[in-house]
Amino acid sequence: MSSRWEIAAWPKNVRPGVALCVAVAAMLPFVGVLGAGWVNWDDPGNFLENYNFRGIGATQLIWAFTTQHYAVYQPFAWLAFSLQYWVWQLNPVGYHAVSLGLHGLIAWLICRLTNQLLGAPAEVGRARAIAIATILFMVSPLRVEAVAWASCQPYLWCIACALSSASCYLKAQAESSPARRIWALVLCWLLFVAALMFKAIALSLPAVFLILDWYPLRRLGRARYAPFLEKLPFVAVSVFFSVVASQVRSAHGALVSLSVHGLGHRLFGALYAVGFYLWKTIYPLRLSILNPLPDDAAFTDPAVLGLIVLAVIFGASLVIAGWTGRRAWLAFGLTYLVMLAPHLGLVQAGLMIVTDRYAYMPTIGLVSLLVSGTQSLRLRSGACDYRRFGAVLAGGLIIVSAGLSWKQTRTWHDSLALWQQAFAHASPAAQANSTAEGVGHYLFADALLGAGRDAEAVDHLRQSLRVEQRFNLARLSLASLLVRGGRDEEALGVLRGRRVNMDGALGDVVPRAGVGDEAAALAELAVAEVRRGGRDEAIRLLELSVKANPANARARSNLGFLLADAGIPEKGLPHLSAAVQLAPSDAAIRNLLGAAYIKLGRMPEAEAAFRTAVDLAPGFQSAWNHLGFTLLSQARPTDALAALDEAVRLDAHEVEARINRSEALHRLGRDDSALQDLEAALAQQPANSRALSLLATLRRPRLKE
Repeated sequence: MSSRWEIAAWPKNVRPGVALCVAVAAMLPFVGVLGAGWVNWDDPGNFLENYNFRGIGATQLIWAFTTQHYAVYQPFAWLAFSLQYWVWQLNPVGYHAVSLGLHGLIAWLICRLTNQLLGAPAEVGRARAIAIATILFMVSPLRVEAVAWASCQPYLWCIACALSSASCYLKAQAESSPARRIWALVLCWLLFVAALMFKAIALSLPAVFLILDWYPLRRLGRARYAPFLEKLPFVAVSVFFSVVASQVRSAHGALVSLSVHGLGHRLFGALYAVGFYLWKTIYPLRLSILNPLPDDAAFTDPAVLGLIVLAVIFGASLVIAGWTGRRAWLAFGLTYLVMLAPHLGLVQAGLMIVTDRYAYMPTIGLVSLLVSGTQSLRLRSGACDYRRFGAVLAGGLIIVSAGLSWKQTRTWHDSLALWQQAFAHASPAAQANSTAEGVGHYLFADALLGAGRDAEAVDHLRQSLRVEQRFNLARLSLASLLVRGGRDEEALGVLRGRRVNMDGALGDVVPRAGVGDEAAALAELAVAEVRRGGRDEAIRLLELSVKANPANARARSNLGFLLADAGIPEKGLPHLSAAVQLAPSDAAIRNLLGAAYIKLGRMPEAEAAFRTAVDLAPGFQSAWNHLGFTLLSQARPTDALAALDEAVRLDAHEVEARINRSEALHRLGRDDSALQDLEAALAQQPANSRALSLLATLRRPRLKE
């Protein structure tokens, strides 16, 4: 008998059909995500406000491999996002389409890996059983978060690479040629590295390979050292990325100290997480994104205690499986725990301990467990009626799960739907965790503001501050809203707690907040004033903000720009210059500095400021437009056209960039192209006076020289 692992080949006539059917069936319930937009759960910071990933070039490449954006290290994910931006800019449909395609790819990879795990010979009907089990797993509502949330796309890339790595590992164990086996292991290692470069959620994969060596490969008894030695390159990479992840999170203050949540608290939290994913796999309803680590009081809640008991029962079943030789169940249980280990909160980073996406990869082993179990039961019973009953049951479960997933995708359609669902089904832990509830109310208010429901937003911001007094972002937003409604004294009362005299001492601020916090609050109020047209009041607020904290670069740059816009650029320029010194790598401040130089008529200095801005942020459309305008003002239409081409490429709907490019084309004698730009601009702003004036010039016959 051969000591090598044998992989059963699928019948050639079902291979393409199975792959296509599984991928399509896995994607169908999630097609609704193509109509979804961005949500205010990390998407703004990752995409809408992030210029660094936009485009394909050396700048984006260097940034991807050096950034610690949002306290994570995921260079391949940023490169993938850069490529997607190059294709469809910030259209969310494109990003959701990629996520949907990855979900289908993962379904096919699970089919392939399951067939490898079950080994040879292949029982009759195995391909059909694998397809049904995979579809049942993939259409679960637990997969919606990973597919529908654009910021979650790196998880899908990581899972795809991790599954491919596991497939190569099994392929290596089936190879008879030493050379081919080595190459398979090298490819396995490279795919493992790629998985971690997308997202460090596959850190436990070397341990999974060791579990596979025990069962089903049964290598640990045959080879004494080889299974362990060949894992060393994998362990080295895993340790490296673990250290990087820990250092990045520590540098950003994302790690929660043991003084906040002690070891005992975390152990109970880990049991809660183990039980949570098991229960939600069985009962994937009432899903919410608000699932923090339970506070001490929450551990007495019957729902939380029930999940902890479920985790204990699961652990006991694994012990019994070890005693009774139930290797398949024990191997699944160990794999589940090992893959889930980085997400159990023992080393806590961030607010949430359980999220739907964390259930994706650790529970993939259920597919092979389900197939092997049904195959074993079929061989024992041999009853045709049983096969019919199983097919009907599986089909019914797939239809129900697919319907629930279709409904769940609507939760991620926009921010308002997301937070309505979050609070409707918030876990007991969220209701007992003041920080989580405060953040939730704040983001719910942000979604309501986007929908124009300001009064409801005020109520949620007040609730946010009621449960979490230290949440200054909610305080600033509430103050801004009150200013917008003309309730200035009430807004200042929110900011300062007691005193409402804005010209009084700046030291009387929100408890546990410093002078810098009040300076930021005043700057925030100034932004609100600008939005409602109160430029003079905004200048006064910013002057107070700068007085409270002269090192606030954003406040100084905004003050400088408003002074220049008010017709006194000579007073604004010192503030902008100081802001550049405080934040030399801030492209937005360079852009405002350039605008002030334009007001002063100092075009060469304006050009230098805008060039620095686009060097710092190559995807900064406004800076490219301003650079083009500045070059036009210096009678350099050829150079201007190059800058304006980039501005229009970055945002084809920006009217001023179209008009500026039209003027550059006109000066170069390319009136037909100039006319096309003007028509595009006037289609959006039919009454734009500058566009109409330039259109009249274009239609006037040129004098022959």
